[in-house]
Amino acid sequence: DTVYVPIGMGSGICAMIATRDALNLKTKVVGVVSTGAPSYALSFDMGEVVSTNAALTMADGIACRVPAQAALDIILKGAERVVQVTDDQIMAAMRHYYTDTHNIAEGAGARWYFGGPSLANASATVSRAMRSCRAIARCDRPSLR
Repeated sequence: DTVYVPIGMGSGICAMIATRDALNLKTKVVGVVSTGAPSYALSFDMGEVVSTNAALTMADGIACRVPAQAALDIILKGAERVVQVTDDQIMAAMRHYYTDTHNIAEGAGARWYFGGPSLANASATVSRAMRSCRAIARCDRPSLR
């Protein structure tokens, strides 16, 4: 099994890694960031904190420019990888999540949706939704069009 966890400052993915380890599970933990705020993906790839000059994404809950060293240390030891998704993918995920579950996920919470394999069928969507972290929060109607 794999769980996709959005990364803002890192507390959520660190908690997921700690929980997995405490329960002695083999679940792969994959971080998901925005292409407009890639600092944790860049840091994961380089093995050290990499800051960016800007964090430009519609998902403000994940707009991180400077990763926290303590969080990055845990992510480097416990995460499988960190993937990047675009704002267009985040918006599409918000729409899919709404039509599939009748709940609204804000941008950072919907980001996990496109972090995994391509959505070939509805069962993959439901399966991934049941194993993923997401935030239910603010979102306006024009965003879902």
